[in-house]
Amino acid sequence: ENFRNFRNWLIYQIYPRSFFDTNGDGTTNEADALYLLRHTILPERYLLSVDDADYDGSGTVDAKDAVYLQECISGLFQ
Repeated sequence: ENFRNFRNWLIYQIYPRSFFDTNGDGTTNEADALYLLRHTILPERYLLSVDDADYDGSGTVDAKDAVYLQECISGLFQ
């Protein structure tokens, strides 16, 4: 668990914020986590503006990625 937290923190620190801009509005904030969650429910309606939103490294884009993104944005890993 500690390794996972460190890995998540490190990824969020290294990658440019545009890497996490799932809704394509030019900023990374809570709206991106919500948009990603919506994408997991209705992917044909909520298209992602990033190439790969598998932020937790599980191999699929799912609700866990939205939770991960929200945790990063809220400062849980900072």
